[in-house]
Amino acid sequence: MKIKMHRKPNQRVGIVEIFTEYTRILIDSGENLEGNDVMLASDVMENYQFSAINAVFLSHYHSDYVTSTRGLLENVDFYAGELTANMLTSAMAYKAKTAINFKEYYENRKSITVGDITITPILTDLQRYNGYMLLIESGNKSILYAGDFRPNSRTRFQEILIDLPQSVDVLICEEGTISKFDINLVTEFEVKTQISEKISQTTGPVFVIQDVTDFDRTMSVFNSTVENKRIYLQDLYMAQIARGAAEAMPNPMDFKNTYAYLPNVYKAEHIRFKMFTEQPRVGMSDIVTSEFVMNIRPNAKKYLKVLMHSLSIRGGLIINTVPYYEQKDADLKAFVEFM
Repeated sequence: MKIKMHRKPNQRVGIVEIFTEYTRILIDSGENLEGNDVMLASDVMENYQFSAINAVFLSHYHSDYVTSTRGLLENVDFYAGELTANMLTSAMAYKAKTAINFKEYYENRKSITVGDITITPILTDLQRYNGYMLLIESGNKSILYAGDFRPNSRTRFQEILIDLPQSVDVLICEEGTISKFDINLVTEFEVKTQISEKISQTTGPVFVIQDVTDFDRTMSVFNSTVENKRIYLQDLYMAQIARGAAEAMPNPMDFKNTYAYLPNVYKAEHIRFKMFTEQPRVGMSDIVTSEFVMNIRPNAKKYLKVLMHSLSIRGGLIINTVPYYEQKDADLKAFVEFM
C-alpha cells in the first residue's frame, strides 16, 4: 500500500488517499469550516485521477471531514456509519443538494473488502455517537486511521486503547493536540459541570457559540439547560443536522423542551421554511418571554440585533466554546465582539 496526504501547511484535516497497484480509496474529505483554509478535492483535481477512485470511507460526521468529494466523484461507492449517513443526508437536504447513496453502513469490526484492500471499522465512540477508527490492510501491511477520536470525550479511553490492534505499520491521526505538550486536558464531563454552574448563576438569557456538529458539546449544553429548567434553542441548520442524528443528539423532534428558531426570512414555499414548520419551533415573540439557552452563529447577527430590541439582556451570559477559532476567523471574532 501507498499513502498520499493532500493538505495545506497547518491544516489538521486532509484528503487521505490510500492505494495499491489495483485499488484506490479515499478516507474522509471535507469542506472549509469558518476560519479554516483546507485542502479540498477541487484543489488537487489536476493531479488527482478521480476516475480511478474505487470507494470513499467516512469516519464520522463533521463537515470538515465528509462533504467536499460528492460533487467530484461519480459512480463511486461510499461507506459510513448509519448515523453519519443520516446526518449528512439531513445536511444535504438543508442545502438542497443531492444526497449520497451509501453502498453499505458500518458494523463494528465487520470488514469491507474493496479490490485488494480490506477496511475494518472500529467503533471508538459511544454507540450513539457513531465515531469510527478504520483499520486498513492489504498484503502484509496495515494502517490505523484514528479519525477524530478524542480521549476527553464521553468514551472510556483506556478500554478503547486496550481493544485496538496492538501492532500496525502506520498510524494516521489528526494533528489537533498531538504536538501540544502543555495542554490541560479537560473532559467533557467537566465542561458540562462548568456550563451548568455558569447558567445557574445567570438571571438573563444565555447564548452559546459552538461547533454545531459537536455531539459531546451539544449534549453538555442540553443537559445543563435541562438542569436549570430552561428551554433549548437551535437555529434551523443545527436542528436539521441534529434531526438526522435522532436520539443521539438533542434536536427538536426527539427531545423535550428543545425548539428550532429561524434566523433568516424565507417565503412559505422555500424548502427551509418547510423544514422549520415540520418541527417544534419558536418565534421571536415567544423567545423574548422565555428563559432559554440559545445556540448562535455569525449568520444570526441580523436576527439577534432585532431580537435585542425586545429582549432584556441584563444579567445575560455568552458561552464561547470555540475561542481558538477566533484567531483564524475574522467573522467569528467580530461576532463575539458584537455579542
